[in-house]
Amino acid sequence: MEAKLQTKRSVDTGGQWTAGNDLREGFRQLCLKASWFDLILVVYFAGFLRQYFWIVSDNLTAWILTGLFSILLLGFVIWIRETATPLGPPRFWLIVGLPLALMYVIRLPFPDFNYDVLNYHLINTERALRGWPMGPGDFFPGVLLVNPAPDIVDGIFRFGLGYRLGTIINLLAMLWAAAIINNLLRRYIYSETLRYICILFVVSTEHVLFLLNLYMVDLLALPLMLEATQQILRFDDIRKKDRALVHICLLLGLSTAFKLTNLAFALPLIVLAAKSCFSHRDGIRLRYIALAGLVFLMPILPFCLYMYVQTGSPIFPYFNKVFRSPFVEAKNYDVPWLGPKSLLEKVLWPFWSYFSPGRLSPMFGRNGYAGRILIGYVMVIAGLMTKETRKVCLICIVSFALWTISSGDLRYGILLELLSGVVGIGVIASLYRRYAQTQIRSQFHKAVALVAVFACLFSVEMYRVYGNAFSHREFISEDSQTDRIVQPIIFGHTEAFVRESRFLLNDHSSERFLSPDERHLIDKVDLWINSYEATSGIEATLKPNVPMVSVCDFFNLFDYLKTRRSMDRLTQTLAESPGKRMFSISNRAHLHDSVTFIQRAGLKTGEVRDIEVPFYSPSTRLKVVLIEVLQPDVNSAASQSGTPENEKDRRSNLHE
Repeated sequence: MEAKLQTKRSVDTGGQWTAGNDLREGFRQLCLKASWFDLILVVYFAGFLRQYFWIVSDNLTAWILTGLFSILLLGFVIWIRETATPLGPPRFWLIVGLPLALMYVIRLPFPDFNYDVLNYHLINTERALRGWPMGPGDFFPGVLLVNPAPDIVDGIFRFGLGYRLGTIINLLAMLWAAAIINNLLRRYIYSETLRYICILFVVSTEHVLFLLNLYMVDLLALPLMLEATQQILRFDDIRKKDRALVHICLLLGLSTAFKLTNLAFALPLIVLAAKSCFSHRDGIRLRYIALAGLVFLMPILPFCLYMYVQTGSPIFPYFNKVFRSPFVEAKNYDVPWLGPKSLLEKVLWPFWSYFSPGRLSPMFGRNGYAGRILIGYVMVIAGLMTKETRKVCLICIVSFALWTISSGDLRYGILLELLSGVVGIGVIASLYRRYAQTQIRSQFHKAVALVAVFACLFSVEMYRVYGNAFSHREFISEDSQTDRIVQPIIFGHTEAFVRESRFLLNDHSSERFLSPDERHLIDKVDLWINSYEATSGIEATLKPNVPMVSVCDFFNLFDYLKTRRSMDRLTQTLAESPGKRMFSISNRAHLHDSVTFIQRAGLKTGEVRDIEVPFYSPSTRLKVVLIEVLQPDVNSAASQSGTPENEKDRRSNLHE
């Protein structure tokens, strides 16, 4: 009996040892499939998973759950994918990484106060990091409520590294995108050094270099969409295609959550993925198709449900002719000074926009455009004739059409610039090999001449891109709260560069830069009244934990207070905050507009005083006015409507 028990213990011990070995081996295999870029991906997952825990009242508990589920989701992604994007050899970082890092560093110490950040990104970040986008006492804070997933990503980096270094996520995203482009170009260029030079050309566009230091979210989704594109292009070579389908849909769903306009690129990729699945339907299990649809919706779902409950539209305030939310007029979002307007312009937009760069992007109001979209469009059409690039060209052609129809704004078409750059390199490489492999000497000369011509063309474009990057570091915003928002660089601002560098990693709060008198003044605020564009960000940085009520419109594109339902909601919101001291921040040049917005909401203005607000620096001070707002007159609030005169003319130079 003793011998039997000893044998049983031995078997049990052996079984446990084997199971432990299997677990360790599985973990080891998981680590081998991981990549350093997964450290970025797990933060991306936190950007939308935090929204699922808005229902948790304790913020710390919500973030612990967010972190745990983000790690679990990352483990799932590593398990289902076949390969990860490699980090790249030192030569890659020297040729590609170093120029991008230098372009990031030359403006690093100067805090970002561009228009969109001050208008809605900062307030959306503050709200989403703490809980619901609209808390008690809020009425559409920041005016524009968009999916805060990318703002949460920015906020995580800002929380950990401070305001200046928080933008490093843009640089990391572009390095990740460059590593994926390296994989895309392997089939065309075998020489590593030459391929890295081509990658630098692909990622060097005006908007990429300009947005590196800004809390704009347009660069964050680029590696996600490029990775999805790469997997679709090599779908035939993937062994476990059903798992790859799930991975692709998760990447595209997260891209759409980061920016709704990314649907222009996600839709053709989804169609192509569906076609590939149909061609390999024997290897695709039905449950994985259902899972793919679920993971595509997962990043979008919580915010869309929240907005539907709050406003009656899942993508409020866009496409309100379709969704008919009672809180805004029944019209679709359209910027009159950007993008193509007529049918002819839409058909010819890649060509037309080159000669009207100010309508392609506000960034090109004074400087010319290097023309990547135009060159890329021509190369994409040429690439349809080449077998090696035909599939990616089809993706680009459809994306070009959808992008033109939806907006035509280049800031929403950066992926097209990158993919068309890949296509251009692929077309040249394919033609060179076709000519160079022949035995006829004249044909080889044609190949050399072809490469020389395009090398000159690309060199000129690179020169113009980097020239614009050094000479034009601002969006044209003539009527913003700082009149002309200039984001300086080290050249010509060396003393300021050194002075501002002292605050790196020590600028987590703008409040710490307030003087005692300024702090005493701001401490009086119990409720912010957002009465003008590009001021909610200033208010949110000075005192983020108080409610905010927006009474201004958004570029005259939509105006919440033009509907009875919104006016009733505003009146109710203000009635629930009795006795609170209310203040608003505007700038002196547009004080009249702010006062008009405040009065039409049934509120009154009291003392108005000029102040200088330190923005994450004692020397970077924004000249604004602090307006005391008095308790509403309910009778007049219900009767006032309309907007300040000449709003369309006044804002014609502003971008979204």
